[in-house]
Amino acid sequence: MSELPLAVYLFALFSLVGWVLEVCFRSARQKKLVNPGFLAGPYLPLYGASVLALTCCIIHLNKGLLEPFVADLIDNAMPPVGDWGRLLIAAGALILSKAVLYFFVTTGMELVTGLASRRLLNRQLWDYSGEVFCIGNSVCLKFSCLWVALAFFYEYVAFPAALSLGRSLDPVLLLALGLGVCLAMFFDFCLQANKVVKTRRILSVAGTEENHREFSKIVRPLLEKEELRRLAHFRHHWNKTRLDHSMDVAWLSYVITKRLSRDYVSAARGGLLHDLFHYDWATEGPRLHGLRHPRICLGNAEKIVDLNSRERDIIKKHMWPLTIMPPRYPEAWCVCLADTYCGVRDYLDAARRLRRTSNEGCVQSRL
Repeated sequence: MSELPLAVYLFALFSLVGWVLEVCFRSARQKKLVNPGFLAGPYLPLYGASVLALTCCIIHLNKGLLEPFVADLIDNAMPPVGDWGRLLIAAGALILSKAVLYFFVTTGMELVTGLASRRLLNRQLWDYSGEVFCIGNSVCLKFSCLWVALAFFYEYVAFPAALSLGRSLDPVLLLALGLGVCLAMFFDFCLQANKVVKTRRILSVAGTEENHREFSKIVRPLLEKEELRRLAHFRHHWNKTRLDHSMDVAWLSYVITKRLSRDYVSAARGGLLHDLFHYDWATEGPRLHGLRHPRICLGNAEKIVDLNSRERDIIKKHMWPLTIMPPRYPEAWCVCLADTYCGVRDYLDAARRLRRTSNEGCVQSRL
């Protein structure tokens, strides 16, 4: 059996087998019939993709990938061992090496799929939140060990059985059936993804209005401070006031950190207070304004409002890398990036407006 038909066959077969395993396992745990996965049909592409990755590992291992490592381990064994000792060391090293490899392959596939489905499809396909040694609710130690055991079962039982079954069937029929299952999964995925997109479009309108109300509730107490309202009298980045720029940074920081499930309240407050200084930096203020004004803003902010550690870090390090010490918190990184983006955008908008005005003036002079 050539490589492409074999890959299609294994992917389709174990996508179906994986679905059966998941249905049996989840239905038994929840005591009701459960259709696992994102797709509507009886297949789980994660199992098929994992099997392909494991098959590549098995093929390379059979080509002697670990033999130099095992031979070096035996040669350096202390104390020297006999034939039985060499055999035990070789077997143990081989099994341990395979276990580590299978652990990273299966756990990595599960982690990437779980995070991608949550971020892109807004779906939590499985949840390990109650398990110990859990990462992102997508992988945990107990199930990672189970996947390693299943990987060994696949290598020594399921893979040889699948090859025997494949050899007993007509290759053309086998390829046709495999492609049929793959096409069904593809169209199923397109339909489900389209539903997600439509749902997110519907929710985005309500979500935007709700976010604006929440953002306004967060920044309203700060906007009542006279020291903050005074920023509206200082021009900033050519075409905006300092207050407008601070509001832009606060809003963008709020959106980013909320999307990342971070402390969006501190990000919005810190973004609004990050440029709290009352002078025209182009003509007034201390020398080396870019290096010194973050501490000035932090001092001004602490005079009018109580700050938490994240908000202090945001204000103090929003000019990184000019501040030398990098931000400590993810929220501070988000505000730093939002401030840079808004500043560049402000200057580009001003340059476009200036060029447009210049072109209009040239046209009028010619007329």
